Amino acid sequence: MKTYLPLLVALITGHMAMAQNFTELSIGQGYANQLFYDLDTDKTIELKTSDWDLIFTTFGLQDAGIHINESSASTFGMPAPSIELYLADTNNYDVITAFDTTFTRLYNDERSWGFGAFNVNLNPQSFFDFGWGNYNPMTRQVIGDELFIIKLRSGVYKKLLIELLDIDVYKIKWANLDGTEEQTAEIDKKDFQNGLALFSFTTGTTLDLDLSGMDLLYTRYITSVPDTNTTNILDYTVTGFLSMPGTEVARIEGMNPDDVVPNDTTQYSTRLDAMGYDWKAFDFTEGWVIPNDLSFLVKTAAGKLYKTVLIDFEGSTTGVTVINKTELNVVSTRNLNTAFEDFRIFPNPIQNDLNVAFSLKESDQNVQLQLFNQLGQLVWAKTVNGITGSNNYNFQLSQTLARGAYYLNIQAGQSQMTQKISIQ
Repeated sequence: MKTYLPLLVALITGHMAMAQNFTELSIGQGYANQLFYDLDTDKTIELKTSDWDLIFTTFGLQDAGIHINESSASTFGMPAPSIELYLADTNNYDVITAFDTTFTRLYNDERSWGFGAFNVNLNPQSFFDFGWGNYNPMTRQVIGDELFIIKLRSGVYKKLLIELLDIDVYKIKWANLDGTEEQTAEIDKKDFQNGLALFSFTTGTTLDLDLSGMDLLYTRYITSVPDTNTTNILDYTVTGFLSMPGTEVARIEGMNPDDVVPNDTTQYSTRLDAMGYDWKAFDFTEGWVIPNDLSFLVKTAAGKLYKTVLIDFEGSTTGVTVINKTELNVVSTRNLNTAFEDFRIFPNPIQNDLNVAFSLKESDQNVQLQLFNQLGQLVWAKTVNGITGSNNYNFQLSQTLARGAYYLNIQAGQSQMTQKISIQ
């Protein structure tokens, strides 16, 4: 482990008047836990990685996001059993009686809480398709039309159907693959004012948990990581921070954290992994290394702004991360509602055709699209006229763009979203 003692001493002795706060967060040896964190109060809520299996979004009438719990502990470098989700090759609940290795494995997409593993199979050209079901505007219901197979941490496979989202209530059923031990459950959005409901198959119920005020989730999750030796994209388990509902993050690189001051050009992201995992790297000589020119500006759902510097990371030995946070004065309140209701890119990976679909709450004649490479360099940009509601655009990308991973950022007014894409 590499400790950044000079930076730590300078921050403590030279800037006490800035109301800085050093907080040690731990998810335990072998990353056995998860931690919800409130920047304002330093309150934490600790859960074991095995305490829950699914997250249902409960924001309002227009959301139906469902995530799986991708976190898993690590023992002596070997991962503990984890949750796996698969899309069956039929939507007939009664037909499936056995697991097939040809079933497609599904992962969460870190773009937003409204886009989990259950949502990735949606038709991007249909704004009524939520991946696991389709919305009927006449009945105000999302009716399930996909069958999923879920492998629990115990190794047992279950078939799972999200039957319905009836205005406010999710209705689900699951059973062994042979149809035995069938169970049902209902998740009422009105019971979860914080925007997220955590569900456990072990108990068959949601957790009695108030996540109000939580800004970050310190956890392990699976994300797409470029293979440094090939052009392939690997699904890899990482350790880091995901943003909670309403939290926005700006990543500031190449600048002494003491000199970082937010301004009108500071770009905040609503992506779950805006802080993410890659604020650290492992060096076989020095251990975990964190650059001393990296910081994050974090806007909380409560309207406060913090400059956050990650000081230390101890890895799986203790699961400890040390955060230095400074509350910044904010003279004006912000609109917590994003201008976007949806943002999709298809296909992904892409070749030359880039299809972008997004939905705006209000028209904007200067919607900006920017494509960045992994070095943060701008390689392509367009400005389009966005109308209220659905927007669909097709672009021909330059064939000079190298294969690999890129980030497409879309901005309307002060709202922006970013999605990782791969060019083949």
